Amino acid sequence: MLVVLGGVTGGPPPAHADPGKVDPRVRAQLAGGATATFWVTLDAPPDPARGTDVFRARTAQAEQSQAGLRRYLRKQRADFTPFWIVDTIRVTGNAELAAAIAARPDVSAVLPDRSVPAPRPAPGTAVAATGDAEWNIDRIGAPRVWSDLADDGAGIVVANIDTGVQADHPALAASYRGRAADGSVTHDYNWFDPTGLCPGAGPCDTDGHGTHTMGTMVGRADGAGIGVAPGARWIAAKGCESSSCSAAALLAAGQWILAPTDSAGRNPRPDLAPDVVNNSWGGAGFDPWYQQIVAAWVAAGIFPAFSAGNTGPACATGGTPGVYAASYASGALDRNDTAAAFSSRGGGENGETKPDVAAPGVDVRSSVPGGYAVLSGTSMASPHTAGTVALLWSKVPALRHDVAATRQILDATAVDTADSSCGGDPEDNNVYGEGRLDAYAAVSRALHPPPRATLSGSVTGPDGPVAGASVVLRGAGAATRTDADGRYRLTAPQGAYVLRVVPVEGCLGAAERRLELSGETRADVALAPRTDAAGHTCAPVAAAYRAGAERVEVSGDDATAELTLPFAFDHYGVRATRVWVSSNGLLSFGGPETGFANRPAPDPAAPNAALYALWDDLFIDDQAGVYTSAAPDSFVVEWRNLAFFADRGQRVSFSAELRPDGSVTYGYRGLTGDLADGRSATIGIESADGRDGLTFASDTAGAVREGAGVAFRPPAGGVVRATFHVTAQTTWGQQVLVVGDVPALGGWDPARGLALDASGYPVWSGGTGLPPGTAVAYKYVLRNSDGSVTWEGGANRTTVTPPTGIFEAHDVFGEH
Repeated sequence: MLVVLGGVTGGPPPAHADPGKVDPRVRAQLAGGATATFWVTLDAPPDPARGTDVFRARTAQAEQSQAGLRRYLRKQRADFTPFWIVDTIRVTGNAELAAAIAARPDVSAVLPDRSVPAPRPAPGTAVAATGDAEWNIDRIGAPRVWSDLADDGAGIVVANIDTGVQADHPALAASYRGRAADGSVTHDYNWFDPTGLCPGAGPCDTDGHGTHTMGTMVGRADGAGIGVAPGARWIAAKGCESSSCSAAALLAAGQWILAPTDSAGRNPRPDLAPDVVNNSWGGAGFDPWYQQIVAAWVAAGIFPAFSAGNTGPACATGGTPGVYAASYASGALDRNDTAAAFSSRGGGENGETKPDVAAPGVDVRSSVPGGYAVLSGTSMASPHTAGTVALLWSKVPALRHDVAATRQILDATAVDTADSSCGGDPEDNNVYGEGRLDAYAAVSRALHPPPRATLSGSVTGPDGPVAGASVVLRGAGAATRTDADGRYRLTAPQGAYVLRVVPVEGCLGAAERRLELSGETRADVALAPRTDAAGHTCAPVAAAYRAGAERVEVSGDDATAELTLPFAFDHYGVRATRVWVSSNGLLSFGGPETGFANRPAPDPAAPNAALYALWDDLFIDDQAGVYTSAAPDSFVVEWRNLAFFADRGQRVSFSAELRPDGSVTYGYRGLTGDLADGRSATIGIESADGRDGLTFASDTAGAVREGAGVAFRPPAGGVVRATFHVTAQTTWGQQVLVVGDVPALGGWDPARGLALDASGYPVWSGGTGLPPGTAVAYKYVLRNSDGSVTWEGGANRTTVTPPTGIFEAHDVFGEH
């Protein structure tokens, strides 16, 4: 449950108050008798009700779970407003009241208030219309749906949560649900303004953004059509003031969408909820605060369309709530069907591909108060998707409120667009998602779908069921996640597909298999452990945290200290007796490392030869410290209560326990704030040359959990340090590599072979870790300046690595 607070005196906190529940940022805001607005979360989980039962279940749960807190607040004569969609109460209070609420056993945390910047699209350039429609409407095939399939979205109601709508705009007036056939207007159940900024009882737009997005969904204009589904009707909630969208307004708007009320905010009617809601707003990164609202919409059969965000072209720039797995996010295309530079890239929550689809979002002409304007942004893209859903549900009523099946159709009919720059493949990637939106193909497919079938099964790893794994049926647009017992179930049209399973954590590899879906089909999937080239594996472990006893003299930002190990630690075949600890959560065997910009391992760029317990931009202040403990067979480094440099109010404690055989275990506890869940950190290990390594997680929200940990282990027998020396005469621009049949040597792929160093020319040298007692075949390769390669002649070179220790090869290129 969430409670917003902001200015009344309560009684003194009970003796059992838990100050650890109060976020440090809130404590700072309330210091010295000040008042502030903040949120209180309770432990009551949301009711899992589906369909029309969502409103009834959520309101009943809120009445029950909030009863005690409401009584307390009445006794304190506090001003408060209860909500039910996320079991929330908005309260006015000071530090004493906040502490008293935090002391309640059903409260889990007290968090600062938030607001989301209002979307700021860029001005665009006018583009000639195509026939009777704007270029963007024509590009997704909407006019063909109108003419060839006799479908304009009639009978469907769309909504937006935005800056408002000009209800009497010529392009929108006739399609406002509040306008009757005789011209009379009622705003009950059709318009909601929690901001209180509109001067009258009816809709207004204090910015212009909401009128533009609504026009792209349903607008009818003289000349070129501006709306995807001009036969649909619209309602709206003003969730954004002007320059920002407050949490209170967005929360109230989200609740109203599920059950619209009369103009007085009373008598909610879930039967008058819209079919589709467009959300062209969002904040940076992953933040779960709006997640329950989106889940409630989906459970009630309301399609949740979101913009992907305007912070591209870098990867991992998607915004909340578009990055949620339950949200359907749209990226922006220009008139050349190319992703706009500003369009945010994925991935999304738990590694989901984001955006889900790409739609026109550059130079889009639509309605604004008083006229028309051309704007660019993913705000302009999402309404195309929302309008397409209106067309689908109008033409195929059986699909109406079936969000999962609708997503599958949108995914399956999107035009594949390859771009692997942020991960993925030609069919599904983090730039274009499933591809370019095609409204005509979507409605056509929905009219003639093949019979559907159910696919179920379980996903297991070496240690048992795998929970939370992503299960995707490629080509069907069907996706789900495994439950706590590793089981999954989904439906899709019968046909041939590729089943892809991706675990949340990085110790298991993904798996793909082709299958024929026909009737009830079962497919159990066993995931194999991931290994690096040297054979290291990892596995999650419980109760892994180890405390140190001796304080290390290291403090501040980007600080390091040298430590002496009580034994020789075997790191990728190198026996290390000293290590440098960094304030940024890593241990380096190659010297002091102060880098704070984390990357996945392996990566040839420094730092290398490292153990990444929690590589992030951290800070050691007077509340934090580094501690060690040494034993004959164990060495512990503990980073205790470190602050995040970007936000000193957020903190984390973690440890690394090293064993002589090269194994290391990381443990985590004392997680305070969003950053402490691993969303901006790398956890893994890496070899001295940065060409081999194993990453458990990198910039993965939820990878770090209180009391949990992860262990990295070398293969049985350890790792042999292999060094290759070859005499080779080369010309300027040539590079010598070793390429072989093991992963460390590229698996016979020259692009991934071991590059050698020419500092001892004409002898080229380089090393890597190899599994012990293993037969290895290899050859030397010349890579030319134009990228072509020349293999040395003759048979493959062969050797068997020793069971322990070091292997060295002294060869001459082409002679063997």
